[in-house]
Amino acid sequence: MIRWNCNSFKALGANAVPMAWTEALTALQQHTIDGQENPLNVIVSFKLYESQKYMTITRHAYAPAPIIMSLMTWKKLNPNQQKAVLQAAQEAAQYERNFDNENEAKWLKELSDKGMVISTPDLAPFLAAVKPVYDQYVPKYGKDFIDSILNTK
Repeated sequence: MIRWNCNSFKALGANAVPMAWTEALTALQQHTIDGQENPLNVIVSFKLYESQKYMTITRHAYAPAPIIMSLMTWKKLNPNQQKAVLQAAQEAAQYERNFDNENEAKWLKELSDKGMVISTPDLAPFLAAVKPVYDQYVPKYGKDFIDSILNTK
């Protein structure tokens, strides 16, 4: 994910600098970096409106939060337990998606009220600029998979 994002930012003319989150917070406050990318809930929670004035909604990334269990532990569960774990994981995933979707407008308003200037540009030029990045991953992941990402709204 980091390589993909860095390549995308490079294609857009930016110099992405992967760094530890704690370092990024300090770098924003000291103006040694110009910006950061994070979901709205993180921007609100960490009060990033205090250290950056502008935010652009590009919808360029989706950050999944996988639920992981070792195969050894999974095999120790009986079929009913495995079914319960899968069901709970699916319910948790849907809850998280719903939570984010239901709170997006509230978070955007809060950030705007705190002084952030929020823009929502036409995404077509961005997609065109990063197309070569997607194309380079076709051999690894397949055209159908890449197309499924590009066709997700």
